[in-house]
Formats: sequence, C-alpha cells, structure tokens
Amino acid sequence: MVGSAHHYSFLMYIEKNPWAILFLLLITTLGLFINGYRYGVADQAMYIPMIDRIINPYLFPGDYLFEEASEGYNLWIPAVAFLSRFIPKEWLFFTGYIITRILLFWSIYHISMNLFESRGAAFVGILFLLVRKPVGGTATSTQEVFFTLRSNAIPIALAFLIPYFRGRFILSAILCGITFVIHPITAVPVVILLVLRLIYDGFRRNRWLSLKAFGVFVLCVLPLFIQVFFISKTNSSDLSFFSKSDLQWMEIIRQRDSYIFISSWNKNVFTFLAFYSILFLIITFIQSLSQKKDIKISSLWSYLIILVCGVLFLIAYIFVQVYPLPLVVQLQLARSFFLIINMSMIYAAWMLWEESQKSFSSIYMAISIIVPICIAAMFISHSINQLILAGVTMIFWWICFHIKKLNYLIRIAFGLTWCFIVLYFREFFINALDLPLL
Repeated sequence: MVGSAHHYSFLMYIEKNPWAILFLLLITTLGLFINGYRYGVADQAMYIPMIDRIINPYLFPGDYLFEEASEGYNLWIPAVAFLSRFIPKEWLFFTGYIITRILLFWSIYHISMNLFESRGAAFVGILFLLVRKPVGGTATSTQEVFFTLRSNAIPIALAFLIPYFRGRFILSAILCGITFVIHPITAVPVVILLVLRLIYDGFRRNRWLSLKAFGVFVLCVLPLFIQVFFISKTNSSDLSFFSKSDLQWMEIIRQRDSYIFISSWNKNVFTFLAFYSILFLIITFIQSLSQKKDIKISSLWSYLIILVCGVLFLIAYIFVQVYPLPLVVQLQLARSFFLIINMSMIYAAWMLWEESQKSFSSIYMAISIIVPICIAAMFISHSINQLILAGVTMIFWWICFHIKKLNYLIRIAFGLTWCFIVLYFREFFINALDLPLL
C-alpha cells in the first residue's frame, strides 16, 4: 500500500511516471482494436433520437419513444445534446468514447496502485480487463463498444474506489455524485458503498467529516433531482418503492428486456458470476492475512463490495420476479456485479505478479514463472471454462508453492488434489483449452 498506516486516510497515489502514462495510452489504442467501436447501435438507437429531439423539438411527432421519461433521469443526454449543436455527433461520440476508455484504464491502474503499490500488478490488471467480460446475463459488459451512459459512468464509478479505499471522503462523494447524475443505474452500488462507509467512519472517527461528505454528494446530485421533479415533472409513482408493477407493463418488459429477469439466465451465467465472486473473496482473504493494518482495512472494504453486490442481486430477484416494483425493475440492480468482476481481476493480477516474484529452488522458480504465464493467458479470454481453469489453477499454485509453513507431503497432497480435479472434470478442462477430446 502507498504510505504507512498512519497516513492511510490522507495519501492517494497518482501516477506521474511518463512511461506508465504512455502505457495507458497504448493500452487504450490496443483495446480499441481488440474490442472495436460501434455507432448507432444498442442503447444509442434510443438515445440518439432523444438527443436529436432536444436539438429540434419538431422531430418525431407522436413517437411513443418520447412517452418514456428515461431522458430526464440523467444529465448525460442534455449535455451531449448541447455539445451536438457545435460538434457533429459522430465525432463527438467517437472522441467521447476514446476519452472514457483512457479514464477506464486509468481507474483500473490506480485502484491497483493504491491497493498494492506495484506497477507490475497494475499493468497485469489492465491486461486482464482489456478484453470485454460480460456482467452475468444483464446484456452489459465490463466495457462497452459504443459511447453511451454506461461507458461514461463505469470509469468514474471505478475511479470512486480509489479515494474510497484511501478514506478520502470528499473526493469519493464528488465522484459518486458525478456517476449518479450520468447514470443512476450504474451508481446504485457506489452510492450504497459511500453511505455505509460514511456511517461507519462517522461513528468510529469523524462524524463532522462524514456529514460534510454526504452534503457534498447531495449538492452534486441536486441538479438531477431538480431536472426530474421540477423541469421534467416526472410522475412520482414511477419512482415509488411500494407501488406494484402493472402486469401488462411487466409482460412488455419481459418481452423487450428479458435479461432483467434472473430466472431467464442460463447456468453458465451463474457459474460466471460465482467464479468471479469466489475468486475475489478468496484472494481478499489471502491478502487480509497480512499483518499490516492498512491492508487489513482495505480488505474490509473489499468484503463490503462483495456483500453489497450480493444483497443487490437478491433484491433484484425478489422485487423483479416475486413482488415486482417499477423502480427496482428499472434500476436493474444485478448490473452492480461489474464491480466484483473488475475487482476480481485486479486482485488476481496482484496475486500472480507478487507471488511470481518470490524465488525458491530451481524447480519452484520454473513453476513460479511458467504457471503465472499460463494462468494470465487464460484470464485474457472470453471463455468461462478458461477463466475457471485459470482461477482453480492459481489458487492451488499459490497454496502449493507460496505457503512456507507447508511441508512437502502437504504440498504433494494439494498437487494430487489438483490433478484429481482436472482428471475428474477432464472433458470440461479439455474444452477450456480447446483441445481435441481423445
């Protein structure tokens, strides 16, 4: 961690090394080539007409699209509409997309640096998240290929975690508020994390600072509330926690956006989410074994991320499928798992990098070099089979070769256990490696 435990609440690392900054810019370019860029697709098919309508209110007369109030639930659409009066939308969207990609990788890098103080781990974490990874069955991914509300909000939501871990409450509140006014759906887990942290520190340390930070957050989101309730004059019943959804409305939502309903997800989706959650939990636990106070504190807030996302997932199931509430349906709370997926890869990168630096006997050194390379290659993948194989291998590798207290018999037992797992699930792992099944 950057700084001593005494300075935990005050210091925050910001990269100044020009070569590291150049790396971030090159990664952005590489990510553009790998993931691609799209214009006029997916959510943009809805948002672009809304932007055009703001510029020219006479467009699309009588179109039912504009019966929705979604354009009034954020400040991103009005801001883009304003800029579109001066800059062609095609160029505005592409430039905005490039800027948000730079900010995304900047955020990932600095989360890792502030947690682990290791450029190597930060670089590997960026590489793990270079390839888009789906966020469960929510029809979203860790990074979008088009410029929209989420592609703007996610980098800022991740940037929120940097001061959040460091105890910089005012900056955390500002970033949380910016995320909220851009895309309230993305901001839901971030807002909850901020509030819980402020409550905890308010009772344990500085109540005035927590209240001040909360006041800053309220000021940041106040323009959006003015927009929703006074300018757009949104029907308050649409935002009620207690009014049960109309059955006909729910049926339309089910046909149009079936991914909102968790029961429609297949088992691979649940396997995917479970893998990232368990991996994040295990590595956080391993890190928490450190004797350093600041590392133990950061582990506590990592556990809180897992808890918040898990509770939101449960709420999404209950109040979308069992007792559907319009507000919960619209918030799509299951999308909060983007935090766990990003943090899981950041922590996995740290474990691979740091543990592979340790030197043992010659055979251990060879394994400590070869195994991380194989694991890293599988983490940069779209395949859930490869991701699970990489996770299982990494945990067993760490246990066998990086716990000094284990004697040779225990190491051999763990190695044989790993071999048994691979043998028992050989078809699964052969498919993961894309090898011909003999």
